[in-house]
Amino acid sequence: MISMTRSKRLSHPQRVCSLTMPWIPRTEDRPTLLADRGMSSIYARGWPILHRTQPNPPSAGARVRDVSRMELRLITDGGVEERGVEELPKLLKDEDGVLWVDIPTWDDEAVRVLSEVFRFHPLAVNDAMERNRVPKMHAYHDHVFVILHAPERGKHGHVHYIELDQFIGVRHLVTVHGPTNPAVHPDVALRETRAVLQRIQAGRLRPTTASQLSHAIVTVLTREQEDFIETMTKDVWQLEQRLTGGNVGDPEKYLDELFLARHGLLAVRTMGAQSGAIYHSMTTLTGISTEGRQLVADTA
Repeated sequence: MISMTRSKRLSHPQRVCSLTMPWIPRTEDRPTLLADRGMSSIYARGWPILHRTQPNPPSAGARVRDVSRMELRLITDGGVEERGVEELPKLLKDEDGVLWVDIPTWDDEAVRVLSEVFRFHPLAVNDAMERNRVPKMHAYHDHVFVILHAPERGKHGHVHYIELDQFIGVRHLVTVHGPTNPAVHPDVALRETRAVLQRIQAGRLRPTTASQLSHAIVTVLTREQEDFIETMTKDVWQLEQRLTGGNVGDPEKYLDELFLARHGLLAVRTMGAQSGAIYHSMTTLTGISTEGRQLVADTA
């Protein structure tokens, strides 16, 4: 997506463009509250970077699966290879293939890789660590940072916002998942990236740039939104049929169902509209290749 000549990395890459919803203060404009988030602060190169403390253990009977390992993948014409994270500095200097770093859950290793190896801006690292209520985009001199959400229906009609963050460079993509509500199984947050990985492993997809890889992931996320709308529309039709057929039943319960259906539709509408605005704004960024601009426009 970003087509720029290689240049010496800045110690703190300058944020050249940012877009958030106007009624939400940007990260740099709001204080970071530590006491009520169970977090502690560490310092990297003089900037405060936050990391999470250990989460509470799962309740008895909960499904437990280790999905916390950071994964580094090298995608070439020959396929995809799993590589060790310790190889990342060397691989970044090479010219071959697309590097994909996938971070399922946040930990100190994620802080180190993003801050010391990639040297991403501390504010972007903080945003990747925190739960963000709305999509946003920040553009830097050699990459773009994007936050998106996919809907997940919870119990009693609640809609969970499943967050996916992306650092999109010339030949590297970093995907960061979550944080998610403890009620959501960890596998849910990995749906989009796992679907794309399976396509690559099966030979059905061979991205040659980070923008192509990102586009494939966002396309799956968009389909998740469409599927959610389809499910909610089916519920609305059933509610309408009950009303026109005189089978409302308990009026209070029926009103609750109407409210939950409205809530679900409004939630996914907000996600889609804000995400579309983010990608529309990205079409105006300078330094984006022709191919990258086409992919961004397709997403918008």
